[in-house]
Amino acid sequence: MVNAWLAHEPMKPRQQLDYRRAVSKLEAWLGRVKLPAIIEPFTRKLAGRYVSEGFVGEGTHWRTANKDIACLSSYWKFLEGKGFATENVWTRQSVPERRTPVDERKRPFTDAEVRTLLAGEAPAFLKDAITIAALSGMRVEEIARQKVESIRAGCFTVRDAKTEAGNRSVPIHSALAGIVERRCKDKAPGDYLFPELPTPAPGSAIERSQKIVKAFTKYRRKLGVDDVVAGARQSRVDLHSLRRWFSKKATDALNGGAAGFSPWTLADVMGHNAEKMPLGMTMAHYPGQSDVDTRRACVEAVRLPA
Repeated sequence: MVNAWLAHEPMKPRQQLDYRRAVSKLEAWLGRVKLPAIIEPFTRKLAGRYVSEGFVGEGTHWRTANKDIACLSSYWKFLEGKGFATENVWTRQSVPERRTPVDERKRPFTDAEVRTLLAGEAPAFLKDAITIAALSGMRVEEIARQKVESIRAGCFTVRDAKTEAGNRSVPIHSALAGIVERRCKDKAPGDYLFPELPTPAPGSAIERSQKIVKAFTKYRRKLGVDDVVAGARQSRVDLHSLRRWFSKKATDALNGGAAGFSPWTLADVMGHNAEKMPLGMTMAHYPGQSDVDTRRACVEAVRLPA
């Protein structure tokens, strides 16, 4: 039934992998406690036991637990609709959120860290990716999937994003013009800007940006750009911290009196849903996405540290 469910729910390969993994983990737990992996006798009480023993009892992070529970809830909703289950036993089963201590939360890079990352000896593809990330605010997979034909009217074009707000045009920062021109030179419209990255086979859960992510982690650690709190699972800085840095620099510019764009413009550039912000109806829903000149003002307000 899992294959039928996934065929019924259009999703990306990586998301399909997460959904399959959630079901497999449940089946493995049922095997350990010597219970049958059968839908019909699976009760809400048993679902609660799985959450308590399989997640809370094992010390699973609440985000991971709730992600799996959401996957299982989607599966049971499908089964309920097809008559294989009488109710969705996963509703109201989520694990309470445990707020991450302030000193363990992910953060933007500091200007000094960005200078270090840009000054170090990195492969050309990685140095270019770092610079584009810092001056565009794009996610790494959005950068990795850019093609020559994606460059339109002086903008990066992002399509097939996870959310509607993620589909957008991001003006190319003036400091990136040389990189973009060099990476477009002598390439066909359908060629990737980063041909150094292996392209996963159709249907693969591996993302095209994987090589950048792995190379960046090794590179920043080599340079000593790290921030791991004792007892924490991960560093407070990662590749996404470049995106956080871009957001911080644009916000700092606004707070410093920069003109020509607004916080809602920054949301448009970042691919966030501006309608969920204060005055979302007035500033985002009615006027629609900000125009390219306004978004360009936002992008150009960010400057690499001297």
